[in-house]
Amino acid sequence: MKKYRQLIIFGIIHALILLLLFNSGIYHNSSLTGDVTEFFKYSSKIVHGSLPYRDFAVEYPPLALVCFTIPRLVTSTLSAYHWAFSVEILVFDLLALFLLSKLSRGLGINQITTLVIYTLLLIGIGPLLIYRFDLIPAVMVLACLYAFSQGKYGLAWAVLAMGVMTKIYPIVIAPIFLIYELSQHRYKEVLREIGLFALIAEIIIAPGFFISPAGFINSFLVQMHRGLQLESTYSSFILLFQNLGLTKVYIESAGPLIASMDVISPAASFLSEIAWFVMVPALILIYWLFYRRYSNKTGDLSPKKQPDMVNIIYYSFLSILMFII
Repeated sequence: MKKYRQLIIFGIIHALILLLLFNSGIYHNSSLTGDVTEFFKYSSKIVHGSLPYRDFAVEYPPLALVCFTIPRLVTSTLSAYHWAFSVEILVFDLLALFLLSKLSRGLGINQITTLVIYTLLLIGIGPLLIYRFDLIPAVMVLACLYAFSQGKYGLAWAVLAMGVMTKIYPIVIAPIFLIYELSQHRYKEVLREIGLFALIAEIIIAPGFFISPAGFINSFLVQMHRGLQLESTYSSFILLFQNLGLTKVYIESAGPLIASMDVISPAASFLSEIAWFVMVPALILIYWLFYRRYSNKTGDLSPKKQPDMVNIIYYSFLSILMFII
């Protein structure tokens, strides 16, 4: 118990932040609760026997729906669901604290410093943390990085598959894992691990695809055909141009399935079309820079057979950051 005293103290602090501070008059903003309301609607339909992808359209991967439904199993009203969803987010937040603590020790970084910085950033995010489910896939990324740091590569790939099936973006760190393992001449092992990744993904995909192939595929395609969302990086430039009098911008709802506000203008249409051709080369550049670090090295594993987590974490962070931007 003494070993985990600091972690327990931070856990109590985080519980107070997520369950009390973020729901208090200081932070609470009912205009931000739209996503939780949608989660409640989706999960209510599932609890009442409707099948996602067939009986109603959704834009989320299968494991995201599982995360939405768990709080609904113990609640029946929206207000109660919001509290239960907050508790679910808290559980993942506590797991994040544990993983950050373990990673810090493994990297020789002061645990208190790491947890204080994480706590301050969490407060900076504010109640969005409990009004969205984004912390869940983020912790899955953290978990697969921790498993990788322990040399448990199969487990890392398995958790990564679960992260991808929760919110697609964790896939961008897969090339980092792949490049590193190939630099260590783990050719046969990598094939097995990719096979495990594919198997877990297929097991998760299978029910949704079996229920409605068209509806399941559309849940992914609808994201690819979205317009330029108001809070995106590209949108920020267009809004700046509008303020400078260089263009006119209109804002409109994206539609019944995607609950977002899109920027409408000739520039927005152009930028939304080229976004893919900006992101992919940028990611390839990051992967190439990572590859260069190990292309002329052999046997880079430490005497304890632990991977080079400093660079793996740096480049994983860069990949995710580039994807977001």
